[in-house]
Amino acid sequence: MRYQQSEDEMTESLRSWLSSATERKLTQEEIDRCLDAVEKQVPLFPGEMPDFLARLRTWAETDDGKPVYMLELMRFYPELQPFAGAPSYQGTPE
Repeated sequence: MRYQQSEDEMTESLRSWLSSATERKLTQEEIDRCLDAVEKQVPLFPGEMPDFLARLRTWAETDDGKPVYMLELMRFYPELQPFAGAPSYQGTPE
């Protein structure tokens, strides 16, 4: 049975994970819980989730507990790329 985590709990888990406030490694249970929430709540194109989760798990399990500095990279397309589960949007990618 999978752990059900609310959006607020997921946000708090990710905040704790990514903040320097914890200054410790995550436990395997914390990693599993966080990745479970990501799998349920992060919309990705079909087929992308397994690779994304594998990379995220590797990163989490090798984390040393020190602060993390993140660079957000985004993909842009000339046309909207709708996929199953994504909310409807009336607009352009610009």
